[in-house]
Amino acid sequence: MSNISSLDTIPVFDLNDYARDKEKFAEEFGQAFHDYGFVRLKNHGIPEDTLQAAEDVTRRFFQLQDIQKVKYSFPEHDFQVGFTKNNEMANGQTEADLKEYFMVCRDHRRNADSETPETPAINELPDFQDKTYDLYYAFNDLVARVLQPLALHMGEDENWFAKRNDKSEDMMRMIHYPSGGNASSHTDMSLLTILRAEQPGLFVTARNGQELPVVAKEGELILNGGKALAGLTNNYFKPSYHRVEVISDKPRQTIVYFSHLNANTMLDTVEKFRDYDGGLEQESWYQRLSTFPINYRQYSIERLAKNFAHKQKATSKEAA
Repeated sequence: MSNISSLDTIPVFDLNDYARDKEKFAEEFGQAFHDYGFVRLKNHGIPEDTLQAAEDVTRRFFQLQDIQKVKYSFPEHDFQVGFTKNNEMANGQTEADLKEYFMVCRDHRRNADSETPETPAINELPDFQDKTYDLYYAFNDLVARVLQPLALHMGEDENWFAKRNDKSEDMMRMIHYPSGGNASSHTDMSLLTILRAEQPGLFVTARNGQELPVVAKEGELILNGGKALAGLTNNYFKPSYHRVEVISDKPRQTIVYFSHLNANTMLDTVEKFRDYDGGLEQESWYQRLSTFPINYRQYSIERLAKNFAHKQKATSKEAA
């Protein structure tokens, strides 16, 4: 089922194996999230054509002039929809990451507990919405499947997440890194993150402190757990630090899907892990929360405030 040889190998799972033996898959899948924080996934069910179409239309967006792209920027919504450039800063850093991205959110086809507006239509690219939303909802369906074995590993029913993230404000981030671009070392605030990352540049810090280059093979996606998953499991599913560095003289483009809990869900540790000592209370991000358990909407507000503490300054630079 999995291919784990040493700490220099991120384990790979075949999602078709879950239907063959749910208990075994859930045990190994959850153990890999515990041991590594990251896994690779094949036979995930998302057609390559869907991935490629979204990637291609987004590449055409990034080729537009900045004066055109900035029309689709929404700082009043904490850059959680539309375009932004060089304004996200990891905790503890003094410089913003060198990257630009476009954030795709839920549209009218599905209800969400969301205060963020729908992804805007791009006048210069009439097919942008359809192609990116096709991928967004493919990722959304995949998340539901991936959360089933994680729920079993957490000692819950496989459908435990179904009523806790069916209206979540998931985000799909289409990222363009220029040559020399970067994303500083960080962990994600999300429940679960899915990456389309077949180009070099992603580096993951293993549990032993060793930094490993990670590249998905053709047909694979990369999954990692975020801080919300850590909160649910008392840090049993501890998120792994990771960063991006573009060493080549060519730009790097990738797609990242952030899955969350519903806004009205309480982020709290599940019964199986209440007595587990994972060091959650010692984590700096946990200590900065106003309270725990915490309503997920409040959790999101507090975490985003850390990421975009300099958003006004960054916005002024963008417009200059």
